[in-house]
Amino acid sequence: MNGLPEDRSQAIQAQLDKILASATFAGSDRHRQFLRFVVEQALKGETDKLNEFVLGFEVFKKGDSFDPRIDSIVRVEARRLRERLKKYYEDEGLGDPIVITLRPRSFVPQFDSPSAQAAVAAAPARTWRRTALYAGLAVAAIAVIAAAVLLTTRRLRPAPPQTVSIAVLPFQNMPASADQSSVGNAITDAIITGLANVSGLRIVPGSSQDLKADYVVSGTVEQKTGRFRVSAKMTDTRAQSLILADTRESDEKGLMELQRGLTNAIAARVRVPLPPGGGDMVMRRRPANPEAYGIFLKGQYYWYQSEPGSVAKSIALLEDATRRDPDYSPAWAWLANSYLLEILHDEGRDASLIARGRQAAAKALSLDDQLSEAHAAVGSYAALDWDWTATQREFRRAVQLNPLWAQGHIMYSLMYLVPTGQLHDALFEALRAHEIDPSSRMNRVMLAQVLYFNREYARAISECEDLFSPVSRASPGSPAYFLSLSLSGQGARALKEVTAVGTPPDGSPHQGLVGYLQAKNGESGAAKALLGKLEQPQAGVYVSPLTVAMVGVGLGDRELAFRQLRLAVERHIPGVIQVGVDPAFDPLRSDRRFAEILRPIGLPAHP
Repeated sequence: MNGLPEDRSQAIQAQLDKILASATFAGSDRHRQFLRFVVEQALKGETDKLNEFVLGFEVFKKGDSFDPRIDSIVRVEARRLRERLKKYYEDEGLGDPIVITLRPRSFVPQFDSPSAQAAVAAAPARTWRRTALYAGLAVAAIAVIAAAVLLTTRRLRPAPPQTVSIAVLPFQNMPASADQSSVGNAITDAIITGLANVSGLRIVPGSSQDLKADYVVSGTVEQKTGRFRVSAKMTDTRAQSLILADTRESDEKGLMELQRGLTNAIAARVRVPLPPGGGDMVMRRRPANPEAYGIFLKGQYYWYQSEPGSVAKSIALLEDATRRDPDYSPAWAWLANSYLLEILHDEGRDASLIARGRQAAAKALSLDDQLSEAHAAVGSYAALDWDWTATQREFRRAVQLNPLWAQGHIMYSLMYLVPTGQLHDALFEALRAHEIDPSSRMNRVMLAQVLYFNREYARAISECEDLFSPVSRASPGSPAYFLSLSLSGQGARALKEVTAVGTPPDGSPHQGLVGYLQAKNGESGAAKALLGKLEQPQAGVYVSPLTVAMVGVGLGDRELAFRQLRLAVERHIPGVIQVGVDPAFDPLRSDRRFAEILRPIGLPAHP
């Protein structure tokens, strides 16, 4: 029982119904469900259910794997619900007889009258007036002592540094186009990188709605007849005022100077004293040759696309950028990371690509050892070399240098934390990347992969369903989708959808996925026929041992699977670093040979 009189409970229920029917709550089913649940549980006297675990299950429909240490949805939505209730009582609910609030740092609702709320607010003032006379004498005595201490220690202990925060929202493209998108991303990244060098200024993710920032920067990019028009505005959230409205135009060659000027203009408005020469720290990285920089932007754009052929375009453009300006470190770093995408997609078909990628990463780092992308590239190739100490060191440095580079967190997750079996930490990094840049399709694809490795199949499926149409399931990252369907008991659906994609290229990893799904869903004859083609490919067709091993696992042929896995390790096939955590290979995990095969790589057989 809740201990409340019947008429009081009825009044609270009526107040709840009024709030749920209000215009303030009309746009949020989630907050209506959240508020209804916590109030009704409180009226039942079951406040013990009002914790993150129960709310995650009952309100947000999370599964048994829900971990509030990783997934902050309950805390985030509770904060937003408090704000929505405050807004309601400042407008529609003004004068309502009962004020419903959520206690700070709690999910238990509180029911007060407006006069009680006012009394709570006024209580501190009454308390201080009552004790002022007595406290005044003590304060006077303490002040004399404190003044003496302060005078003697002031020179020994410097004042703590002043810190303010700023959020930089992604610059929007008007209208959207490939060139403009790359420019918008580049301007956003350049401003963040430049402001990170301002002493006393903390950069927070612009996409994180639950983080408060003292300043917010946003902007747009327009392109007309070969020129770019960039508009930016900056708001002081404490004063609720616009403190910068800046519009600049440039052609492609002048974009870097435009970025530098805009970043300096933003830094100049921040109310943090700059150290001597602090203004010169903004955009301190060596500028590129203007012609090379324009090509670099286009190569960077294609890197993010996750579409067939986009990686090849990115490589060609970035190779051109490095030829035109051999000393521009970001171009080398992004080239190394473009090679990496191609290497992982093709399962090491072109061995020379790994050598070129390793050289590009080393070149980027030698030109600028403060470049986050360079350290991430070096870390990735260390992972392909199975040097896990160097991999960890380089990725930690990459994230430290630029904690707001989303891809740094994703690469750290998939290239180090996933292979070494640290799956909870891997998911944390993937979610962090998604929080920083929730609009990135690549981030969502990679998040789905990490969810799959964590055996969170429902969430992996959900991420991919939001991204892919039924006819584009062959996009990078889709194996996580199909395998999640299969391993969650939806194998028939997985096979139907993978078949609808069309015939995969001969020897491709996607062909191995098809064979696996066929074998798992009663079409062993088709799977064996496909296996025959993979084991004896036509001239010029490359087949990774992992592709064959996948079909072997589906057919339950352990001898074939182990034989192909040994071959994958001997050939240093890139994808072998994730075999130890891949749920598809769980049927082999109890066999001691599985751990023996992974031992030379230095990876655990059990995540």
